[in-house]
Amino acid sequence: MEDENLLLLCFSDHVERQPAITDVKTTAIEKLERELKAAQDEFETMVKSFDEAEQRQKLITQEALSINEEYQAANEELLASKEELQSLNEELTSLNYQVNQTLERERELYSDLQNVLIATDVATLFLDKEFRIRFSTPAIKAIFH
Repeated sequence: MEDENLLLLCFSDHVERQPAITDVKTTAIEKLERELKAAQDEFETMVKSFDEAEQRQKLITQEALSINEEYQAANEELLASKEELQSLNEELTSLNYQVNQTLERERELYSDLQNVLIATDVATLFLDKEFRIRFSTPAIKAIFH
């Protein structure tokens, strides 16, 4: 619009002051300045909104990193606990094997002792603390019916 040459002709019976070309240019400039100001205000609002969104995103990222670190620490603790449990399980397996070996030896000894008592043909009577019969050899039947 600035490069255009405009001319306004008015014919009237009474004399009125018509806006000059500079008034038209001034009005157009003022309108453009208002539009520019509105655009600048909108831009500033968008920048502020973007900054706020960026700050929220940073907070969310920090929270996510913090939670991730907590999960990693918990995972490490679980792995350590798992290793401890595996070690305890190995110890229990070893102890169980030893107990089973001891129990097998005791069964063999009991069987051997029982065979000796039966083979010697000696009348023997085993009582518990309440004087109930726990074990007797077959020779005891000759004494007690």
